[in-house]
Amino acid sequence: MDYQEILDKLSQKRKKKLLQKSEKIYINVIPYLEYDQKYEVEKVGNFRNYKMIKNDCNFWLRIFSSDDVYIAELPKPFHVSLDQEWASGSSGGGRFIKNSSSGKLEENPNWPLNPQYLLKFDTNVSLKIILRKINGHFSNENTAIGMILCKPNIDEKLLSTMKNLKSTTNFNKNDQILRVLESTNKLLNCKKASTENLQRKLSFNSSEWVVESSYKNTYVASLFMNFNNIDSPIMIIPTLENPDAYFTYQLSGNF
Repeated sequence: MDYQEILDKLSQKRKKKLLQKSEKIYINVIPYLEYDQKYEVEKVGNFRNYKMIKNDCNFWLRIFSSDDVYIAELPKPFHVSLDQEWASGSSGGGRFIKNSSSGKLEENPNWPLNPQYLLKFDTNVSLKIILRKINGHFSNENTAIGMILCKPNIDEKLLSTMKNLKSTTNFNKNDQILRVLESTNKLLNCKKASTENLQRKLSFNSSEWVVESSYKNTYVASLFMNFNNIDSPIMIIPTLENPDAYFTYQLSGNF
């Protein structure tokens, strides 16, 4: 028996084992239209308008199964968006910029000038945050776009006070679950109280939670995240890669 015959026999054994398995497989099927050119650039003098290309099309879906299957269309995600701009005094650029002489990345002291938004949610949530250019001057057309997600500064003094409050609920101190719930409620109450007088984010410490998109696209940037309600609120800071680049942008989220 040569080497190829041995491989063929092993392959047949694997196929038999797979056929003998009775495990059910659940598949989430999402039909979509694939296209390469997603944005159309309209030139108006020295300005550029970026329009999304939305092509309508019909599709059909065929599913084969050895067992009974049921098909149901899921509801569309909750969508919210706002249009704003990077203008003089609000276009700080990314957190790090290249030094013109050395070419090395260094901290950008002007990035806190960028617009900052607070995202609040009361339940566990999966969300996709999308940032895209709408229009601007042609000289900044190739400036990459991105965003930063971070946590707002929580008043540590208030947090300590809230944690030291006596609980009004009587329960067995050995019950770990209730103690975790109590601690969670105190933290949430502290966050609600502390977000009433929030200040702008000016810097990050080394241990702070920060998520930053890659600045690899000149038209759009996006992040997909899963959060627990205890993570609320989250700060969103949309930026252009370079400072003093002026553009109108749209920030949207699918929840």
